[in-house]
Amino acid sequence: MLVLLQSDLSRQGVPTGAKGVCGSCQKPIAGKVVKALGCAWHPEHFVCARCGGELGGGSFFEKDGVPYCPRDYGRLFSPRGTPLGAMGTFCGALGEVEPSGRPWD
Repeated sequence: MLVLLQSDLSRQGVPTGAKGVCGSCQKPIAGKVVKALGCAWHPEHFVCARCGGELGGGSFFEKDGVPYCPRDYGRLFSPRGTPLGAMGTFCGALGEVEPSGRPWD
């Protein structure tokens, strides 16, 4: 189906070259593309390694070449007892809690 669409667009003078190969599924990217960590990604495939949330539209952190959302990166890699500022959370010595005082899942 993609080949037919590309063929129709080419006949109308619209360039349709692939924008790279997705770093996750290894398939060509013809629509929107996220470029991060030295790769091109389908937006739905550039996700947090812990929660699976899409990262293409916002900020993310990387550790050892693996992307994480700010919340999960803070949970996994910030020292205990360190305020995380913009992440809006605090890791306390007695456990991780949300600003509301609820424990993280």
